[in-house]
Amino acid sequence: QCSGGYGLFPYLASKLIAELPFNALFPSIFGATVYKMANLNSKNGRFANFLKILVVESFVAAAVGMVVGASVKNEDSALALGPAVMTIYIIFSGFYIKQENVPVFFTFLKDSSLIRWAFEGMSVNEMKGRVFVDEKARASESGEHVLERIGFSKTSSDECLRKLIKILFSSYLLTFAALKINQPKFQEMLEDDQNNKCSMNEWPAAKGKLGS
Repeated sequence: QCSGGYGLFPYLASKLIAELPFNALFPSIFGATVYKMANLNSKNGRFANFLKILVVESFVAAAVGMVVGASVKNEDSALALGPAVMTIYIIFSGFYIKQENVPVFFTFLKDSSLIRWAFEGMSVNEMKGRVFVDEKARASESGEHVLERIGFSKTSSDECLRKLIKILFSSYLLTFAALKINQPKFQEMLEDDQNNKCSMNEWPAAKGKLGS
């Protein structure tokens, strides 16, 4: 790139295309294995929705990593900043704080959390339409009631997927902008004065004078 052989956009596009099969394959294998082992919702379309959310989350996580890597000057800074960013996303994912209890000034962190939208989308995909029966207590609870208790009753898995896709493309744009700002810059070399140049024919004579 420094020599002008290719531009910034072709570099980023080729990187994303080259990594696409791997970012899609491994989450798909993991999801297909875990889904049956965990006995998750077997209704039509639920498994496909689960895989879609899982694969897109994998792309978003990689994109966020690229934003972090492109925004700092060296590898050590990226390794230090990356876990901090993911910790913030985990805090606002819904694991520890219900979404309606998040302060207004933290709304941006809540809405940009890839873990929040993946967790919420998979929860809705799994719980909606299910009934959980406790035979010992002779009681039952609907999946909708579970979603209401954890604050996920007002959304759908498709909406969560769209949110993840928005974060994905926003991360790509931020990566491009960060690479553009931080790309190496070099001072232009000035052409030598023609009078100071030594032609190939003059070189032996010049060499002899220097030797003497």
